[in-house]
Amino acid sequence: MSYDQFKMLILRRRKGDGKLRSPIEQDRLSPVEKIAAGACAGATSVMVTYPLDLIRARLAVQRSNSEYNGIVKAFRMSIQQDVRAAGRAVF
Repeated sequence: MSYDQFKMLILRRRKGDGKLRSPIEQDRLSPVEKIAAGACAGATSVMVTYPLDLIRARLAVQRSNSEYNGIVKAFRMSIQQDVRAAGRAVF
């Protein structure tokens, strides 16, 4: 789904006016453009699924003291802890 969206974005940018002339034009990407669309789709997929998988894993391995009460709290705590740690690593 996201690959098709990035493919259409590339085609629209190439034409300049944002309109596709015919359905055949949808398949006229160069190999480099196909790789770029695939890379963008893959990056989008990772950026969406990795945080959710991390929270699922944290909920699965937590002990009985119940540090995380639910998905929303786990997401908030993860953002607070991980963003701070990333900031310290970068700066």
